[in-house]
Amino acid sequence: MCLSLPGAPPGPGSRDLVNNAGILVRAAWDKPTYDTTLAVNTAGPVLLSQALLPLLAPGALIINVSSGLGKLANLSPDYVEAVAAMSSIDAFKEPAAAVPFNADSSMGSAAPGAGGMCPTYCVAKALLNKAGQLLAADDVFKQRGVSVVAVCPGWCRTDMGGEGADRSGAEGAASVLAPWLKWDSSMNGGFSRDGEPQEW
Repeated sequence: MCLSLPGAPPGPGSRDLVNNAGILVRAAWDKPTYDTTLAVNTAGPVLLSQALLPLLAPGALIINVSSGLGKLANLSPDYVEAVAAMSSIDAFKEPAAAVPFNADSSMGSAAPGAGGMCPTYCVAKALLNKAGQLLAADDVFKQRGVSVVAVCPGWCRTDMGGEGADRSGAEGAASVLAPWLKWDSSMNGGFSRDGEPQEW
């Protein structure tokens, strides 16, 4: 979704980009689910950001819709190490090759935090957070003045979140748009919820 800020200067290209890509397969820990989830939730936003960069206005903001489930605390130690080791944005084009599926990992159980509930989703969103850091530091993005931030909308009452979720869709949308409405350069490359910086 491309947005234009009220009062944004006229000119070619779209002002900002919101990457809201997400699939969630609950409880599954298998390679087909893993590969597909990382392709959609991680590679999709990264590839789209790179493809649309020439069309974004200088000074634009890219918002990647992530999740609190993508915090490193929700990953098993082997995946924490693998995510932390990602240092090239090119590796995110095929994230399942860069961070291979490990059938024996404890990610397949409920042991590591919330990871057992939807383990592939947790890994994919953690990788998206890492990708945002690397995109924000990328010379091509910096030369255009394009900033990147990951946001957590919270657990929302949507088709994905279900009726038992504790936030409305409107509350989730407000959290997503908060950096757009009160941008501060210190947010670049970071992770936030309701406009407040969060550790991930």
